[in-house]
Amino acid sequence: MIGANKVLSAPADGYTFFHGSINEVFLAPMLNPAARYKPQDFMLAAPISDATIVLMVRSGLSAETFDRFLEQARQGKDKPLTYATVGIDSIYHLMGDALAARLGTTFLHVPYKGGAPALQGLAGGEVDFAILPYQSSFDSMQQQGRLRILTSFSKALPPALKHIPLISQSRLAPDFEYTISGGYFVKAGTPENRVAVLRKAIGEALAKPDIRARLEAEGRTVAQPIDSQAQANQVFDRYMTRVTQLVRSVGRKTNGA
Repeated sequence: MIGANKVLSAPADGYTFFHGSINEVFLAPMLNPAARYKPQDFMLAAPISDATIVLMVRSGLSAETFDRFLEQARQGKDKPLTYATVGIDSIYHLMGDALAARLGTTFLHVPYKGGAPALQGLAGGEVDFAILPYQSSFDSMQQQGRLRILTSFSKALPPALKHIPLISQSRLAPDFEYTISGGYFVKAGTPENRVAVLRKAIGEALAKPDIRARLEAEGRTVAQPIDSQAQANQVFDRYMTRVTQLVRSVGRKTNGA
């Protein structure tokens, strides 16, 4: 929110822009009363990628597959499973609540101050599972026996992640599909000709094979290039719809609602 507010306090001239995701641009102002902005204060210059979200369990949990994990979660109503995320009201937190609602059970959310502490909490056995954006370090930790990756919440993955199960392979929740979308945003009202310069530069960068390879190695599906503000606005609206549906699915009200 600090970064978002800094962008919004700067002139709408295209020289200050925000590398943000649906967490900061949409969920924070919708759910956090401390946010002093709303999603519509931004406009999307261009999407960058959709990051893969995975569910991982601690090494001592017996579930070997995602469906087996869900079955265990249903059976453990007297002692809810605990899960780690990067913080309260993040998409990962809401996904945990939505998954619990789907199963008719409850999970105990344990928010950490960022991805690294959450990962260490899982590897150290402080929590039963975690919902986090994929990082290549997860694979080495799995090989060391410190955690197990049970599923991605994607129906398609970059080649570097072909070893991770897809959510569509689940019998119990094959449609529980989520990614973390991100891109470059500018302050609403920025002249479109200046936004177009930024958009063109982003498109040229994403077309470079080495940049695409690096993004895909970290579990990101690179966005298709767009060439107009109208297309960018359509993507923005899709983000807004997706986040609003998730918030409503867990019975939350947005600020001002």
